[in-house]
Amino acid sequence: MLVDACRGGSKNDALSALKNGDIVGVGAVISNGIPGFVGRSRNTPETTRRAKVAHCRVPRDFSAEH
Repeated sequence: MLVDACRGGSKNDALSALKNGDIVGVGAVISNGIPGFVGRSRNTPETTRRAKVAHCRVPRDFSAEH
């Protein structure tokens, strides 16, 4: 998981927000080297900085032949 301080929170980074007891925003989830989602989580507040995939070499084939 890529986390950051939530927008509108009292701190500017995830570690400081956690130490302060604030909730953190989830910006991306990566499992087995594959980005599950990148962007805004529907279940947590928006992050202060946006996450994006600059380059991904993982094939995006979701067929059942694995």
